[in-house]
Amino acid sequence: GSKHWTEEEKTELFRRLMGDGEDEHRNALNTAKNSCFRKVGSLPARKGEATSSFGWECAAEVFGGKKTYQAFKGCYECNFNLFKSVHAFETSHGRASNPPVNGVNESDRRREYERHLQLARKGGCGIDNISARTIDHWHRTGWYDLFCNR
Repeated sequence: GSKHWTEEEKTELFRRLMGDGEDEHRNALNTAKNSCFRKVGSLPARKGEATSSFGWECAAEVFGGKKTYQAFKGCYECNFNLFKSVHAFETSHGRASNPPVNGVNESDRRREYERHLQLARKGGCGIDNISARTIDHWHRTGWYDLFCNR
């Protein structure tokens, strides 16, 4: 399976795992993550299948069977770790789920994020090596809100 994930593929995966109306999938991430991803990566599509056919729908319809169990799990886990850094940054200056720079142009947003990053690092916040660009991207794509609401 393809190892590279496009922004659109990640968005679709995150929405199907954590979006509105996906309570069963969100719960599975918390209680049986490996089973959740195995279903996602390996089960074939079944016509007329009702209920929580996330695995079948996602693997077959959305990704055309191009993604494996390891790809789903790896993408989610890598991005969950990145989310934790973005969230640590956001909570370090009291702005969780409320980007400090809405409504301004990209370069000004990134400059403002960089300023906040420097303050967070000086304050000892555990934000690893995230960049202003990454933080901005997570807010613009809606990924930060999806993970926060999970």
